[in-house]
Amino acid sequence: AAAYPQAKLIQYDPAIAGTALAAGPVPQYDLAGADVIVSLDADFLSGASYPGFHKLVRDYAARRKDPKRLNRLYAIESTPTTTGMKAEHRLGLRASEVPAFAAALAAALGVEGASAPGYSWTPEQQKFLDALVKDLKAANGKSAVLPGLYQDASVAALALGVNNALGNTGKTVLVSSEPLNPLPSDQIADFKALVGDLNAGKVEWLVILNANPIYSSPADLDFASAFNKAKTVAHLGMHADETGQIAHWHIPAAHGLEFWSDARAYDGTVSIVQPLIDPLYGGHTAHEVFQALLNEPLLGSYEAVRETWKTAIKGDFETGWRKALHAGWIEGTAFDTTGRAGADKAFHGQVPAPSSKDAIEIIFRPDPNIYDGRWSNVGWLQELPKPVTSLSWDNAAIVSGATLTKLGLEEDDIVELTVSGKTVKAPVIVAPGHPDNSVTVYLGYGRQAAGRVGSGAGFSAYLIRPAGAPFYATGSIKKVEGKWGVAITKSHYQDHRSKTFTEHGDGQNHSLEANEAIGERGIIRYATLDEYKANPGFAHEGEGREGTHMGTSLFPNWTYNEGNAWGMSIDMASCTGCNACIVSCYAENNIPVVGKQQVRIGRNMQWIRIDSYFEGDLASPRAHFQPMLCQHCENAPCEQVCPVGATVHTPEGLNTMVYNRCVGTRYCSNNCPYKVRRFNFLLFSDYETESLKLMRNPDVSVRSRGVMEKCSYCVQRITAAKIEADKENRAIRDGEIQTACQQACPAKVITFGNINDKGSRVAKLRADERTYQVLADLNTRPRTTYVAAVLNPNSELEEKPVEHG
Repeated sequence: AAAYPQAKLIQYDPAIAGTALAAGPVPQYDLAGADVIVSLDADFLSGASYPGFHKLVRDYAARRKDPKRLNRLYAIESTPTTTGMKAEHRLGLRASEVPAFAAALAAALGVEGASAPGYSWTPEQQKFLDALVKDLKAANGKSAVLPGLYQDASVAALALGVNNALGNTGKTVLVSSEPLNPLPSDQIADFKALVGDLNAGKVEWLVILNANPIYSSPADLDFASAFNKAKTVAHLGMHADETGQIAHWHIPAAHGLEFWSDARAYDGTVSIVQPLIDPLYGGHTAHEVFQALLNEPLLGSYEAVRETWKTAIKGDFETGWRKALHAGWIEGTAFDTTGRAGADKAFHGQVPAPSSKDAIEIIFRPDPNIYDGRWSNVGWLQELPKPVTSLSWDNAAIVSGATLTKLGLEEDDIVELTVSGKTVKAPVIVAPGHPDNSVTVYLGYGRQAAGRVGSGAGFSAYLIRPAGAPFYATGSIKKVEGKWGVAITKSHYQDHRSKTFTEHGDGQNHSLEANEAIGERGIIRYATLDEYKANPGFAHEGEGREGTHMGTSLFPNWTYNEGNAWGMSIDMASCTGCNACIVSCYAENNIPVVGKQQVRIGRNMQWIRIDSYFEGDLASPRAHFQPMLCQHCENAPCEQVCPVGATVHTPEGLNTMVYNRCVGTRYCSNNCPYKVRRFNFLLFSDYETESLKLMRNPDVSVRSRGVMEKCSYCVQRITAAKIEADKENRAIRDGEIQTACQQACPAKVITFGNINDKGSRVAKLRADERTYQVLADLNTRPRTTYVAAVLNPNSELEEKPVEHG
């Protein structure tokens, strides 16, 4: 600013513009102390963009593991999310109705100034509100109300007022007066001002740093036309994207792992970003651009970062700097939350009235996988099934089953979405629990220049996203000719209006009806807290089961009297279906990306999947998420049918694959009741591209075509730990080996270890009264076991249990 008095710094992040993240202080939440949690359209368990996601998930999940400390989650949401699906009680509302509901909640809890707009709530909605108010009052000081990022600003203010009124502030809700963004601003207003200056011919130089406004700017601002009126445009970016292709200068940017930088966590803690490798392709950084503008081009990012934080490091700087590099963050930089910032118990502001009940609302959300489009060229994320919908390689117009029927549509039909005169074509799919007369569209798709992977996938929701309503807007939807051809990695239910219970699998059409999933087969087992107290052994009822020890077998039992016997336990109560385990497995095990068409015909190669089960009325279902991977059975059906001995049992209990023996008969896959084996139909792995060679894990072989693949319990990590223990002449310690999925899981759902060691965590979990095996009636004796969930519903809202069997 001093060097260029006429210059303006414009921030515009399309995923957070207009949210509290961009404009002001962001509350922090300590869910470890919250008995009752309320989400006001806040998807804090998915991790797409909610600040502090990892800690929030960890704190939430820790309370789900012990039935004596169960919390209770209420979700009021405008589009189905994993947060809503994990809630004991979920209320689906259109996006414009959420502020009115928040105001009604605040008024009922005595927040001064909170006045709900006149609106006709249904008896079910009113019952939900009344029960919620009563529960929150009973949990005074031990509750937390979280507002959604993509809601009207009044929701955040009302949530803060409710937390203040309940005595949560300073306990479960911590507020700082400092904004997370060091230069808080109204990003949308600033961007509009930029467009005005461009159109007025006032912009001599437009320097764009790691942004793509040609693609992501609001539809009604016509930024592309204004862009051409700048005298000179320089663009820094990792790809020659939509903006870089038409800029006068495109500067190739270095990857985030190639340079020094800094970052700030949502609690204010400063982290030092350290490079892991020299730039492979001579990329440059935003630091270098700024230093060049300041006539100090030789001052690198390392020196710039050191200079920035000299005053933040107390005592001797060099010692403090080395300590910060070792720890990864600078001590003492977290925001001060001990004051009374935000403790005003009154609400100051206006609450917008909901739109007409018959109006169609279009909801804009960042994609759960590729966010706002910046990760479009990452094949792992493109192929990763999205939570709830299991959609891969696409975005879609997501509606409720009732809305689909009302509009005379079928899934995969092409529809035209219109907002403020702007239109875009999209496929339509159904999500269980989606509110009626509402359409959710994910941002980030429809890229025209996103590299080799992302270009051309899906449609661009930015084409209809207005600047004045970036989160939701009234629009219309109508059918046009044609089918889209979406890739959904599940078997879908047939009747969107019926009550059913359906498993969403991996595209191989292995549906499971209600009596299979909960009754006779017991794939999903859970109980309410009252049911658990009355019968702690509920997970083993039916079929005369006794724990996890099954009946006799034609085959001799494997014995592991000495040494290791590896096993895994998965906690069904804690899994939020976030898919972190799938991505970690991709990275660890060199799993290939197969592309949309191969996914459509069931040939995706993921070694682990998240099965989603929806129970009850699909308009308001109860959901269950279950990670499914190779069970490493003691009586493995795959081992009995392989004609060449490619799948064998190891002395430590692993069901392992010998790749160079496999001849591709696929008998093992046909004989696997869990459908967790994957076959390389085509040569999906690229052996030639140099940069891809650096991406792969050298401890895991890269498979060609015609080979069966599956989870190996990360045998390469087991082997590395054994070698290290042998060198030190000791046994492997409990917890020393972590599988990739276990390491990546923010909720600590997965536990791995030696079941021969009775003191190990996995052995103790296997002995837990809630532990069960999937499809145990087949006598496969899987090494992977599951801990049945215990739910904590509010008795005033609990419906009559669904009949099973």
